[in-house]
This record gives sequence, C-alpha cells and structure tokens, in this order.
Amino acid sequence: MKNADFIQASITHLPFKDGSFGPATLLEIFEHLPNAAVNKGIAEVNRVLKSGGTLIVSVPYKEKITYTRCIHCGKLTPLWGHIQSFDENKLKKLLPDNYVQTEKKNLPNVELIYAINYLGNFH
Repeated sequence: MKNADFIQASITHLPFKDGSFGPATLLEIFEHLPNAAVNKGIAEVNRVLKSGGTLIVSVPYKEKITYTRCIHCGKLTPLWGHIQSFDENKLKKLLPDNYVQTEKKNLPNVELIYAINYLGNFH
C-alpha cells in the first residue's frame, strides 16, 4: 500500500504524541477486552486525538456471547474471543462525557458503527 505505515501497538499504550490524529477508528476491538482495558484504551485514544477530532467505533451489536468447549483443555471459551457485547447505552457509558454521538449506522457484517466527535480534553 502506498503512503501507509503500519505500527503494531497495544490500545492501552499507544506510541504516539498527544493530539497526533484528527480522525481515529476502533474497529472490532472492544468486544475482546475487559472493561479496564477498554477504559485505558479510550483514555489513550482520547490522548492522541486532536481537539475536534473524530473517533469511529465499531462493535458487534447486542451479540449473544456464545461459548464452546476447548478441545485442548476442556474449558468453556467464548467463541471468536468475544467476552462482552454492546449496545448504544453500554458504549456511551464507557466513553467520557465529552464524547457526543453524531451518527449511528447499522451495517450488515459490521453491526454497529458509532461515530463520535471529540470535544475538549479528557483528563
């Protein structure tokens, strides 16, 4: 891909300066993380977004978490590694108050895209 750099990093420790990005996306990440990691990730994304930047979040919508038995250890394991499900209210509660929903889309195979504008600073 021309003019693209790829960096592997943890959502809880983003290797970028404060205010580095105008837009940012979090696509199909939160359902794999416990709330503590989601909260830290949101704080990190908030830190690297410019004031007035846009954050687009995509999560499975009202997914019923399904478990399967691991063939190796016999323990119940969440299918696809999804440990939690979201709807508008749950996602809104995870985001700081300075995030304002500007648009919501339900798309096949993506389920929910939640577009949020960042207003002000999060401390």
